[in-house]
Amino acid sequence: PRLFAETPTNVTIEVIDVNDCSPVFSQELYEAAVIVPTYKGVEVIQVNASDSDSGPNAKLLFSISEGNIGDKFNIDPVTGIISIQNVTQ
Repeated sequence: PRLFAETPTNVTIEVIDVNDCSPVFSQELYEAAVIVPTYKGVEVIQVNASDSDSGPNAKLLFSISEGNIGDKFNIDPVTGIISIQNVTQ
């Protein structure tokens, strides 16, 4: 059946941004040194990134995806601060 109306009506259309831009770190390489002995919670370095998307697709959450053998480090998912997590040898 055909759709019709006796009177004009307003229709609201919401356009949602697509997550089409990859995040970019502010530096290509981050380097830091840890002086031992050290303690859990000591901040080592902070990483920064930005995303050209808008809205919720621009929100960044940091995580350590590989290389964290023995869970020695922790990264704050919001701030990007990397700190000592596990001090056992």
